[in-house]
Amino acid sequence: MGRSSGCGQGTSFESCSVGFDAAHRVHAVGIPGWFDWIFLFLISWQVLVLFVVLRRLREADSEGRFRARLDVLDVVGSLLLFGGGLLGLVAGESWFWLGFAGFPLMTAVYAVKGVHWLRARRHPTT
Repeated sequence: MGRSSGCGQGTSFESCSVGFDAAHRVHAVGIPGWFDWIFLFLISWQVLVLFVVLRRLREADSEGRFRARLDVLDVVGSLLLFGGGLLGLVAGESWFWLGFAGFPLMTAVYAVKGVHWLRARRHPTT
């Protein structure tokens, strides 16, 4: 397909004078470009949510501020997860570690939220 006539049977690609053209390269795993747009949409959504949650940090009661702090950590974990995914797809695979850093943060936040939910369920205030 992209070989010159000097490359015959038994000739390796490295010893061939003209290799494959860039247009004829075959990728082993092709990820569609619309995944980039999905990650970009999710990141922009999380940034909007972050501004809403940061506004909730100014509440008067301490319980509301505590829940807002947990929500801020949750949004930051999501941003790390989606940002690592986007950078891993666009910039290179070495950025996927950033996405993996979001998992422990989100796990810790959901564990604390679960404990608070169980306490509130066992001891109702009304």
